[in-house]
Amino acid sequence: GLPKGVPITHRGLADYVDFALDAYCHGGDDIVAPLFGSLAFDLTITSLFAPILSRGRLHTIRAQGASALQAIAETPEINWCKATPSHLEILVPMLPPGHRLSTYVVGGEAFRTRLALDLSQHNPAAAIYNEYGPTEAVVGCMVHRFVDADAERLDVPIGRPAPGVHLQIVDSFGNRLPPGASG
Repeated sequence: GLPKGVPITHRGLADYVDFALDAYCHGGDDIVAPLFGSLAFDLTITSLFAPILSRGRLHTIRAQGASALQAIAETPEINWCKATPSHLEILVPMLPPGHRLSTYVVGGEAFRTRLALDLSQHNPAAAIYNEYGPTEAVVGCMVHRFVDADAERLDVPIGRPAPGVHLQIVDSFGNRLPPGASG
């Protein structure tokens, strides 16, 4: 396919970062997050701005691909990470027992419950968030924090809208559907 570029507004970025700080950055200056993705990838917006603006720290990972994930696993002070499920499928088996990674913001792909359970098994106190949103919404526009009750589902729910976001479920003709309907 053809590459696409998505223009986003400064206001949209500011609103998203405010949302991310409130939703994911409860550790404040205790946050240590890896910066390992391309600046062209919207996932990196969360990884870059949320830790810095919460007075946390960034740990720059210069490696690429699986080597970048290995570097995260080998850096015990990292405790917060934004990643795709594909990243986490590779990262989780690399994490040594006792690694401090305790906040996961997951996005970019369907997030299978089995993977969320693997993250929970590695650290039962971990906060695991499924963030959903097209790039056009400036990274994410809805979120769900994984809870034990989600264990019966195939996928982690995509959650509720972020503040200021209005979502609608529509049919293939764009008509609004009632609550509980598939669209």
